[in-house]
Amino acid sequence: MSKQFEPEFRLIHDPPHARADAYWMTHAGGGTNTLVYRMRTRGAGVPARVLCPWMPQRESRFCVPFSGTLEQLAARFSEQLQAERSQQDPQVPFVLIGHSFGGLLAYRMACHLADRGMPPHRLVVLSSAAPGVRSHDQQLHHLENEKLLRRVDQLFGGVPA
Repeated sequence: MSKQFEPEFRLIHDPPHARADAYWMTHAGGGTNTLVYRMRTRGAGVPARVLCPWMPQRESRFCVPFSGTLEQLAARFSEQLQAERSQQDPQVPFVLIGHSFGGLLAYRMACHLADRGMPPHRLVVLSSAAPGVRSHDQQLHHLENEKLLRRVDQLFGGVPA
């Protein structure tokens, strides 16, 4: 029997005098272990608590299903984040950081939190286009070679010789 999905954040890094909280959303298929390794090997000077969501069907939650949408996932994690932060010092700022798919998740969470009067201090999106902006209006890989080259030239300033 599988468990039901309940949003939860894993504390990755907890320095004694943290000045902020950073909630890091990983790429699709990613888990928390990479962040744990990075914080153990390079996180000594990071003055923030770093938390990462335990995603359904990843790591120790491999058997926890979630058949909802990105919007529903963002709403659930936003509710959990808000509940956890209500128990903490409101003067401690928090940031949302998202890598690739995590950038979309962080952006949608920021929207939900802003709607509830609790916007993050910052939103950082890595390895992804701005979540609210489409970078191009068609699938480039479907274009014929000449049309592809013209479109790449328009979008990105050309291809070096």
